Amino acid sequence: MDYEEIDLSSLAKTLSGSTMLQVKLQDNSNPNLAKNLLKMIIQNPVELINHPRSTYVVQTLIKALSREDLLLLTGVVEKHFLKVSENKCGTHVVQTLLSNQYQEVVQVNTGLYLSGQINGFRSPA
Repeated sequence: MDYEEIDLSSLAKTLSGSTMLQVKLQDNSNPNLAKNLLKMIIQNPVELINHPRSTYVVQTLIKALSREDLLLLTGVVEKHFLKVSENKCGTHVVQTLLSNQYQEVVQVNTGLYLSGQINGFRSPA
């Protein structure tokens, strides 16, 4: 399947499309898929991160990204942190970022820490 010709944004927002994209990301059957999804999220981050279906695609993508691509996505989330972290779906994306395999990249790039500020919560120092 050629993911460059498909409207991935619309696909990610449907139940069947979201599920299919998650499976494809997990089995790594198409390396271009992750790159195309990352481009899509960068273009419209808040809508896709906060959407009830596409948020699962974003969370799965986080687990599939290289360190460099994760740094790029983290920067995008940081720019929209308030809108993302105040949304139920967006909060799950932030949590996934904070618990990913390259946790230090997220923490250093954003200043967010597992004991830090998520959804307005600030842990005592």
